[in-house]
Parts: sequence; structure tokens; C-alpha cells
Amino acid sequence: MQLGSKMVAARLRTLCIQRKSFQTREQNVGYRLKFIGLRKEVPMPTAQDLIERARMFEERAERACDPISRQHYREMAAHYRSLSVEHQEIKPEHESAH
Repeated sequence: MQLGSKMVAARLRTLCIQRKSFQTREQNVGYRLKFIGLRKEVPMPTAQDLIERARMFEERAERACDPISRQHYREMAAHYRSLSVEHQEIKPEHESAH
């Protein structure tokens, strides 16, 4: 690979990351407003909310341009799936205490 083509490849990667970053920020704002609304008090997410967030991170992993970002998004998806399972396990215990 020649120096010129390396520079072009690097620039294309940068443009891809910048474009995805802008799209992701724009989506994040709408996504957060959907869950939080304009209230000051933030409700505890439900297991379904956590599953939805995991799905969102899986989609981001599929669209990621570089392996590091892809791996990060997959780890975040796994984290939210794990939180969802914990939430489902804790909820019955909490309800039986009342």
C-alpha cells in the first residue's frame, strides 16, 4: 500500500466515524427523551427498557466501522442484558416483601 492510499484510507475511516458519531448523538438525544421525558424525576427502567437498550447497542455494533467500537458496543449490550436479568430476578423478591 502506498503512502497516498494509506492517507486516503485513514481519511475515509475518520469520515465514517464522524458521520456515525453525529448520527449516534442525534439518535441518543431522541432516545433519552423518549425514556426520560421532560420530568425531573427519572423512573427506574423496566426489564423491557433494558432489553431495548441492549438491542440498540447490538445494532450499533453491527454498524461500527472499527473493531474497537464494535467490541465496546457488544460489551454494552451484554451489560444491559445482564441488568435486565438481574432486574427480573429482583422484582419478584421486592414484590413479595410488600
